[in-house]
Amino acid sequence: MPFAWSRLIGSLPGGTRPRSASESKRFKSMDPEKIAPLTVFLASDLAREVTGQIFAARKNEAFLMSQSDRCGRCTGKTVGRPSACQNTWSRRFRSNFYPLDRSADVFCWDPI
Repeated sequence: MPFAWSRLIGSLPGGTRPRSASESKRFKSMDPEKIAPLTVFLASDLAREVTGQIFAARKNEAFLMSQSDRCGRCTGKTVGRPSACQNTWSRRFRSNFYPLDRSADVFCWDPI
């Protein structure tokens, strides 16, 4: 889960992009170069024993995030076709989807 400023951030839908000048400044302080070391580590043999984990990186901070647990199941024909997957994942499990909180709601302090 990298947190870094890029041109893409400015093109995100209104609810996701920075809402104020100070929030935009905070976003812009999170350079992609700051997340590169963790990314390179995870892609290297040095991380061969690290698997199935969710990490977040922003500026000079890195986090191990919590894991989700199974909250729904589908079998057989419900996973065999894209349209069946759409029905299962988009309709049946929608109420169990994890909310996509904004990073400002997850991290209540400025990146360090």
